[in-house]
Amino acid sequence: MTTNMNPNRNPKPWYFRRRYWTAAVLLLLVYFCLLPMPLRVSPETTGITEPLLPNGMPDYFAVLEKTWTDKLSPPEDNGQRLMIAACGPRILEQAAIAANKWEEIPAHEHGKIWFEKQWIPMCKAMGIDPYAKPKFYDSLEFFGMLQKEKLIEAKKELQFFDTLIAAPCKQGGHPKIDQWLVQRSPVLDLFGVAVRKANFVCWREHPADGNCTCILLPDVQANRSFIRDLRVRIAYRLGLGDIDGAWYDTMSMFYLARKHYYKELFIVTNLVGIACERYAVGAAQLILKYGQPSKEQLARFTKDLSELSRIRHFDLRGEQLLTYDSLCQIRYGGWKAYKEITGEKPALLFRSALFLPVDWNIAGKRITQLYRSSSDQIPVTPALNQSSHWFSLFFIRSRSRLIADSVLDVSVKQKPLDNALCELNARLEIFYLALALERYRSEAGTYPDNLEALVPQYFDDIPLDPFTSRKTLTYKVKPEPGTAYILYSYGLNGLDDGGKDDYTQGDIVFKR
Repeated sequence: MTTNMNPNRNPKPWYFRRRYWTAAVLLLLVYFCLLPMPLRVSPETTGITEPLLPNGMPDYFAVLEKTWTDKLSPPEDNGQRLMIAACGPRILEQAAIAANKWEEIPAHEHGKIWFEKQWIPMCKAMGIDPYAKPKFYDSLEFFGMLQKEKLIEAKKELQFFDTLIAAPCKQGGHPKIDQWLVQRSPVLDLFGVAVRKANFVCWREHPADGNCTCILLPDVQANRSFIRDLRVRIAYRLGLGDIDGAWYDTMSMFYLARKHYYKELFIVTNLVGIACERYAVGAAQLILKYGQPSKEQLARFTKDLSELSRIRHFDLRGEQLLTYDSLCQIRYGGWKAYKEITGEKPALLFRSALFLPVDWNIAGKRITQLYRSSSDQIPVTPALNQSSHWFSLFFIRSRSRLIADSVLDVSVKQKPLDNALCELNARLEIFYLALALERYRSEAGTYPDNLEALVPQYFDDIPLDPFTSRKTLTYKVKPEPGTAYILYSYGLNGLDDGGKDDYTQGDIVFKR
């Protein structure tokens, strides 16, 4: 019996065997699609290279802290120091503690701990005596006073506020508010001095967990309260015919929004700056409309405003550091850190990707690319859609880029910020033009037939409407009985609604 099998026959070389090649291809796929790369600290991947934390990652808070420390020194140049020393923890959003009298704080449940751990270190950093009783500690906040005196219901406070500041106020119309304003004015006067200092920065405490995204800016809400209070005082000063005093308060609002918040590094402070500046523009328009300023006053207003740029931009250097910090937190904290940072909001299937390896260098370079391409403007983040999430699961490069896009999408919401900037810039341009129109009328005796008549004596060039980027702001003379002119932007919908004053569904309007 014969057989074809030859026991002495040499087997095929390994490189001819299909299973070896199959295994090699699979290993390559695993290497290129699944295996992570260690994060290399470099300007392209982590934004900064020093100082470093014990785990080898950059200490982003130390970089931010250096910026704040530089602004805190010398203390006499920091206006925030004046406010904290004069008003105590009430302006630091320590509501539960500040509800007590100053002498009772150490006896409060958390007061003693707060006093030792936060108040004393902050005072030492800002050159303040931590044991001296603040001069204006018991000064009342505006809406708190209204509710305490039961003048308004909580749900109607904003409506009442908008009505109160819509026109000059006569004393005697609201006796309780008259009394509050007398008590509050010394604090508002101090605020006016403080915002004219070189710096206006509050001391920040290093977060216990080292996570920069958890930094709270304790002075933000208090400053919004001061701006709101100034807005009320402006209406009362105009009622008394005190145009110069009303303009001083208006410039205080502009200084806070521009000189200080505009130089800050975070979206939250820039957004509060926008809110403050909207109040400032509203107050300035009220002065033009009802104050009847003289030719000399109009010239002084123009000179004061020349210190401010006509267009605002966001400075996102701090936001960029926070984005890198979030990436490092996810790198070391994984799924838990991702949930804390993103709130589980942006990526439907990205959660699954976190259980697969990631090339953090690709993710870091993606963040650098997006910020650099946007300069000081808001980074344009790619759309995060379901198909991209599905596709990203299979390739380490796309999965890594998705992490960067997802973190950036949480940090910087493009469209709302764009809209907020466009709205404010439209209101600013409208006011600057309205001021130029008043100067023209003070000399010519009447308003011009068109905006081109303002160039070049009163205005360098006619600004474009921020919501169109193609057409100039719209100007109509005597559009209706009793109206000298109307000046408006197309607003959010980008359409000419004929001067219908509604930002979301109409135009942004100023009538004279």
